Amino acid sequence: MTKEIPGILCLIIFSNLAWVVFVLNACAPREQAQNAVPGEQVTIEAGEASGHAAGDGQTVTLSPQAQQLIGLEVAEVSARPMSEAIPLTGEIGRDTEKFHHVAAQGSGEVLSLLTRTGDIVKSGQALALIRSWGNSTSAVSAPMDGMIIGEHVSAGSRVDSVTPIYTIADLSVMWANFDVHEKDISKIKKGQEIKVRSSAYPDRDFTGGIVFISPEVDEITRTIKIRAQIKNPEYLLKFNMFVTGTVLVPQAAAFLVVPQAAVQEIKENRIVFVPGENGKMAAREVKTGLKNAGYVQIIAGLKSGEKVVTQGSFALKSELLKATFGGD
Repeated sequence: MTKEIPGILCLIIFSNLAWVVFVLNACAPREQAQNAVPGEQVTIEAGEASGHAAGDGQTVTLSPQAQQLIGLEVAEVSARPMSEAIPLTGEIGRDTEKFHHVAAQGSGEVLSLLTRTGDIVKSGQALALIRSWGNSTSAVSAPMDGMIIGEHVSAGSRVDSVTPIYTIADLSVMWANFDVHEKDISKIKKGQEIKVRSSAYPDRDFTGGIVFISPEVDEITRTIKIRAQIKNPEYLLKFNMFVTGTVLVPQAAAFLVVPQAAVQEIKENRIVFVPGENGKMAAREVKTGLKNAGYVQIIAGLKSGEKVVTQGSFALKSELLKATFGGD
């Protein structure tokens, strides 16, 4: 007996085959899951020749109703330019050239602080009130847009024209420092665009450009330091925050590609489903290469102009696996 756990993915682990199948339909009650793709609307056939990958050479036949249920869609194998994506890890650094210490115009006493550390201020905004020794009162204003990152005095403090009252930093553009593996450094150039992500904002890309490549290789890690300037208009990125980066290196030639949704993994192999007549979807092993922008390079296994299943390919894979293990 299997106990249903609505709303939680059921994980079936076949340790003797060293692979994992996520059965998404198990999230629904059992009766609903069984009827998602009714058995009489799906048949599994062996291919004409035994394939090298699990499922390769087999055919899944879907009735029109089953195709509609899984929202089956197809795409054509086509040639398009690709870029090699070089992944990087790093952290946000401090650009001290964008730090500005704010002082009073002359000697006096701090009457009150109008802003505090962490406040975002605009150029010309009053930050503090100073009473000079002649009892006149004046405001200390922000010299630029930025964030207060340092507060160095308190009300009643005596100050002069060299006493820092605040430190303001322009955080609209941040430094990010990355380590590049020695094997990849020939592909990295100053001025290249880089996309950055943080675990704090996993669905958001921050963009920037590479401004510095170190002339030195770290003797221990065999990596080279590079620095990028990253746009941060909302001040979301913080000092010392860990980030990941991606540099896209354009390739001169066009490659055969398919949408990434078309490629499924079974064990260590990759397969796609090629639609045929009468609802037949033939599983075919492919070799893949570059991946980016939602596409995967096809090195072997497909020809230009062939069609592959995109939406619904995971459901087809699940049917193959169910047949392999004698599922209902």
